[in-house]
Amino acid sequence: HTMEEQQAFVLDRIRSGRTAFTTLVAQRSKPFIITTFLAILELVQRHALRIVDGIADEDFWLAPGERPAVHDSLEAAVSLKREDV
Repeated sequence: HTMEEQQAFVLDRIRSGRTAFTTLVAQRSKPFIITTFLAILELVQRHALRIVDGIADEDFWLAPGERPAVHDSLEAAVSLKREDV
């Protein structure tokens, strides 16, 4: 999984509202979880995603950020990359 694919995955999951981190990575491999977490950090830095605490000590919510338009450009980039393969 590439960082761009995971960013698109996360943004797609929060399109309709917030979701818990553990829900995103449940029953997934360690590389998937690590790449997803790094993608989340990048999205937070770009203000495309917000982290909201309050679920439990070991979990947190992910919610749309101030710049949701980033998702469209990421989705387009991932689609183009897939077409090249």
